[in-house]
Amino acid sequence: MWRRHRRLLALTVTAIAVTAVAATVTTGTDSRMTQGFCAIMSDAVGLYPGNFVTQMGVRIGTVARIDPENTSVRVTFAIDGDRKLPAAVKAVTRSRTILADRELEMVGNYTAGPRLEPGRCIALSDTATAKSISEITAATTALVNGLGRSGADNPVDRALTAVGTEMAGNGPAAGAALTTAARAVAEPDAMISTLGQLIADAQPLVATAQDRWGDIDSAMRTAPDGLESSATVVFPAITQIFHYLPNAMNLILDIQLRFGTYLWPGLDAVATALHLAATKEDSIERLAASLPVLAQSVGALTAGADHGISVVPPRFQIAAPDPGALCAMLNAAVPGSCDTVAGQPAVADVELLQLVLRGGLPR
Repeated sequence: MWRRHRRLLALTVTAIAVTAVAATVTTGTDSRMTQGFCAIMSDAVGLYPGNFVTQMGVRIGTVARIDPENTSVRVTFAIDGDRKLPAAVKAVTRSRTILADRELEMVGNYTAGPRLEPGRCIALSDTATAKSISEITAATTALVNGLGRSGADNPVDRALTAVGTEMAGNGPAAGAALTTAARAVAEPDAMISTLGQLIADAQPLVATAQDRWGDIDSAMRTAPDGLESSATVVFPAITQIFHYLPNAMNLILDIQLRFGTYLWPGLDAVATALHLAATKEDSIERLAASLPVLAQSVGALTAGADHGISVVPPRFQIAAPDPGALCAMLNAAVPGSCDTVAGQPAVADVELLQLVLRGGLPR
């Protein structure tokens, strides 16, 4: 009998001891959780007490309480006692699928510096919440309604109208381009052959460039200095040209307005003369080359005292009532400029050119 009571007592003591150990273990686990952290969220859709608090997808704590405020929600949570969070940590709600409860994700690992202390909440500006299915559906509906509205301000209508305007009349050209592209795709051998020929034709150029790469490199290295020198010398002259160009253009315009009526017809003759000079260059060159020889020949003829060239001025026969009186008057002005013609009593032989060159008869 005593043994039975002693066995029952031992079982009871053992049960009490196991219960005490279990309670101690449970109390120790809870004591390792740091309470009092919070985050101010715009909403807490899908977030409930008991949901996980995670960091990089790993559970580090639990949501303790959710309290609505005026325009936001305070989410109170606890994290493992050995977990440190930076003071600038951010909080977002995320869900593994669109149908599952959400988790509170801590964004930012602690390395050094201030830490997030219990009792201090993560500000609303450092939190974000995922859009709900209803919000996504509402936004999609608004987008579809905006695109589908009728009227002149519909962007889709404007875009389609502009595309139709640009494509109007270009159907045959587009069809020809598509036909050509289809033919090229259907017969790739010809296209590949053409590309191969292009590569083969480019091979000598590439080989020459490779052989002369030293010269090319030298030219490219010295090009900046040459360009700078050219710019220093050429651009001031160009600046001067453009400085005086307006005055020259004004002068040309003034000549055109004043004398264009007379000049333009003469330019046709100038164009003809230039064309003749350009097309008969060989003949003109031979003629110019013969002038020194001709001059030497004339000089040889006139070098001696007994040689010379006699020039006979032209004479004209003029009918006159009294040729003798006419010749007497003319000879008085220019001796020998007039003679009577024998057998023709009414005709005088006159050197008019001499009279003209000497100024005619005195008054």
